[in-house]
Amino acid sequence: GGEIGHLMHDVLDILLRALQAEQPSGQWVDTWFNLLADDPWGLWSDAVVLDAAGPEVQQAYSKRVAKDWQAWVTSQSSPAQKPEVYSGSVYGRFDHQRYKFRSRYLDDLKRQGDSQTALEVMRTHLEEAHEYCDLIAYCEALNKPREALQFAKAAHKRYPNDHRCEEALLRCYERDGWDDEALAMRRKQLEQSPSSENYLTLLKAAHAAGKNQADYRTELFDWARQREAERPSTMTQRMWQSSSKNNQGNNVSVRVVWLLTDKAFDEALALVQPPHVCEPDLLLAIARKLPASRSLEAVPLLHRVFDIKMHMAQNPYREVIGLVLETVAHMPQPARSQWLARLRAEYKPKRNFIKGLEGLS
Repeated sequence: GGEIGHLMHDVLDILLRALQAEQPSGQWVDTWFNLLADDPWGLWSDAVVLDAAGPEVQQAYSKRVAKDWQAWVTSQSSPAQKPEVYSGSVYGRFDHQRYKFRSRYLDDLKRQGDSQTALEVMRTHLEEAHEYCDLIAYCEALNKPREALQFAKAAHKRYPNDHRCEEALLRCYERDGWDDEALAMRRKQLEQSPSSENYLTLLKAAHAAGKNQADYRTELFDWARQREAERPSTMTQRMWQSSSKNNQGNNVSVRVVWLLTDKAFDEALALVQPPHVCEPDLLLAIARKLPASRSLEAVPLLHRVFDIKMHMAQNPYREVIGLVLETVAHMPQPARSQWLARLRAEYKPKRNFIKGLEGLS
């Protein structure tokens, strides 16, 4: 029930108090490493123990971790002893021994302020994408932008689909004024995921690269329009089209997301009109942005949202009942009563839904 974890922390607290009361000789490091090897929970913090243990232990620790790392590197240089390794993993598994020796040695070098040796170790022993990213960040922390960019390019080349490596290279490009290169990468990101965030980031990159904002925005919307025409109709899109008699419309959700991001609500409203289809949550967002003076324009949008949501709704129907309440608030009589009567007739078998309509007229 978690008691063993509390017990381990209590024992570690006792050790820290003992070290602070009487700092041991450097030979204690061997005892400590035996304790580390026997600890299956990994609760030790080397830095905390070293601070409490004093300078002799710190010096002995530095020698030990350097020796352990060098021994591991030497063992890997022999083909007969070297295991099959792929991207830092042994037989497809995480190589914990390599990680342990490497991270201990690097952390100690950084603690000592030996950044040059730390950089050399990080540079010459790169296997995982995150290790490239750590090296890039360390170069940046040391104010070495040229080296950071060099390693960022190498990381992205080796791991072109790794988001962390991509963001590291973009950070270097945008920091160092490689605006055209950054724009190309941001454009690729948007084409893979045309979200609101990527849209804004791309427009910012286009501005930095000297592009005319209006022209570039038009180019993006033209790309999105062409994408809509080329993408085949999906099962979800066909379900959205249930609110329209015409099945020839496109899914305009991407352009609507961007228009809402630009606060171009009237353009978004015009775009989502049938036969076009759109994600229901976007239709709902447009309806809620309309002022009270245009309340009637929200009704067709809310009807479309209800039809889609009701198709997927399950008992107890809270979301769709809430949509009904929101919709009738915009509807005048007799249209309101007529719509409610249609719902009661069409969904009569859904007793809990019908019960939720009680009191509405």
